[in-house]
Amino acid sequence: LVTTSNTAVENLYLNGLQRDSFLPAIGLLQTYCVELYAEGTEDYRMRALTRSPVYQAPRDPGSDAWLGTRWAELSGGQPAKPGNIEIEGRKIPVRARGKSIAWFDFKALCEGPRGPSDYIEIAHEFNTVLLGDIPHFDKLNEDAARRFVNLIDELYDRHVN
Repeated sequence: LVTTSNTAVENLYLNGLQRDSFLPAIGLLQTYCVELYAEGTEDYRMRALTRSPVYQAPRDPGSDAWLGTRWAELSGGQPAKPGNIEIEGRKIPVRARGKSIAWFDFKALCEGPRGPSDYIEIAHEFNTVLLGDIPHFDKLNEDAARRFVNLIDELYDRHVN
């Protein structure tokens, strides 16, 4: 087994929900694997992200193309295939999904029956999330704005880019 991580084995899923159920896996890794620490000055996984702008405003016809370019940079050239992810039996549409990156539209995550458990699961599954078609907020979309804040809080708390 060869794998990489940005944290030591004993710190995997630290502060995660129901971490106790993950502890046996940590024990197996510690028993059967040799942990090596490779120190370097640059995190190559983050190279594309740190060189990429974080947001695009305002929302306009070019925004979608801009996100498509970010997808190509950050996904390592994975094709942007639409589909769904399933959380608690509910399907959430995704514009594109890669090994650790996903591209969602605002409506899919912030309009409709979404809540913290959805956002926690997304943050657990992906280390980079692109979110497109974010509207200007006003009194007509206060609920969606609240969900957006909850989404950003979860992504931030769980160190998702």
